[in-house]
Amino acid sequence: MYTIGEVLNRAATYLQEKGLENARLNAEIMLSTVLGLGRVDLYLRFDRPLSDQELSSVRDLIKRRLSGQPLQYLTRQTEFYSLTFQVSPAALIPRPETEILVSALLERLDPRTGDLSVADVGTGCGNIAVTLAVHLDGARLWAIDRSPEALALARTNARAHGVEERIEFLQGDLLEPLHRLTDRLRAVVSNPPYVSTDELKELPVEIREHEPLEALDGGRDGLEVFRRLIPAAAEMLAPEGWLALEIGAGQARPVETLISRTNSFGGTETIPDYAGIPRVILARKAVPSGKG
Repeated sequence: MYTIGEVLNRAATYLQEKGLENARLNAEIMLSTVLGLGRVDLYLRFDRPLSDQELSSVRDLIKRRLSGQPLQYLTRQTEFYSLTFQVSPAALIPRPETEILVSALLERLDPRTGDLSVADVGTGCGNIAVTLAVHLDGARLWAIDRSPEALALARTNARAHGVEERIEFLQGDLLEPLHRLTDRLRAVVSNPPYVSTDELKELPVEIREHEPLEALDGGRDGLEVFRRLIPAAAEMLAPEGWLALEIGAGQARPVETLISRTNSFGGTETIPDYAGIPRVILARKAVPSGKG
């Protein structure tokens, strides 16, 4: 019988030989998933033997990982903004860059103000909406997505973090499900599809063949969703309301132009990601002339 230590070392070596980056970390996470243990516990129980069923499950995960399936889909969870989220192929896997988007909006929204209403467009697994709800007591949020499977996943994550009652989950295109809303929004936030159709084929196989392409494909130039979302947000936002968008590399200037064409916002602010690439654009709706 093989022990945890033996399986861990063999798996890490095998994955490394197959060219997988961070081979040992992958091996630790897959073994932890099968055994229901933390990564530290693996080393505390190095001599604990694996059953035949556990060993078979580890082998299955290794095979699927080497086929290109993302590690997060195999473990069915990921970390985002220090919170744990369930993930599935129904939605994109949350990325660290999107934490910059959430941080930027949290810094600009004051939870002490009344009527703090936020729409998360293209919510996916709900990581943006749920994180905002966790950090903004009393805020009312709408999580919108075209995919019913993604919305079900987002609702599961909201329930897990105790904020389901403050988020309304709506199926539809962009802000269309809110067209009858009488009150204006304090913020519209979105990590929309922004990869150009031609660039999709250049993405790593674990993204291109396993994550939902409809959540990635931004059309011919990657800007199709921005062209529709920005004017829709301009209509839905209250004066001094925030528009917060994640963008792709090289898209800062064209998105800024789309924002300026609405004649609704008082300029834009761009925030870079960890590699120095402009990744987040913020715009605040202007106060109508003569009203402050």
